[in-house]
Amino acid sequence: MVGKDKTVTVFDGGAVKTLILYSNAFTGRTIHGELGLPMNENVKRDIDPKVGWLQISSEVIGKYASDYIFMAVDAKAESFDYTNDPIWNTLDAVKQNHLYEIDGYRFYFSDPISVMGQLEDIADMMEERERASVKRG
Repeated sequence: MVGKDKTVTVFDGGAVKTLILYSNAFTGRTIHGELGLPMNENVKRDIDPKVGWLQISSEVIGKYASDYIFMAVDAKAESFDYTNDPIWNTLDAVKQNHLYEIDGYRFYFSDPISVMGQLEDIADMMEERERASVKRG
């Protein structure tokens, strides 16, 4: 799924003006900590590890975007069309269909049950997308 030479970025908010970037907090803890998926160097450098997140403007997402992007959203209330957004559609992760919306409110915390639920959801989502791309290609 995610190659060992690839990086992953975790955002919260969707295709909006201001969003949250995660390193080792909330969903970032699951993806970077539990799954061990490496983060973008700019994320490592710019986010205080004691805080674990940073609020950013959408104009700078290119600085933090990785090969794969996980976007935490309220899945019951929102979904975004990143391919038609003038900022997001410039990112390789969007062009390669490597942006995954995850339900940031289904498993909000970092307790063991939430972490396991997040891991299962992420694995299922990536496997489903992989199967769909194999069928198309």
